[in-house]
Amino acid sequence: MVIYIFGINKWKSFDQELGNLVDMTKEVLNRLESMISDKNILIGMHREK
Repeated sequence: MVIYIFGINKWKSFDQELGNLVDMTKEVLNRLESMISDKNILIGMHREK
């Protein structure tokens, strides 16, 4: 019974971490999308390299 409860607690924390990861991924994708839509910034980055 203790192992069963421990498993549920671990799953809840895993689910929360997964949610945080999804939020972070969405934020990164949104930033990339806005950067790509702004062609001047993208071209400027390529020229700097």
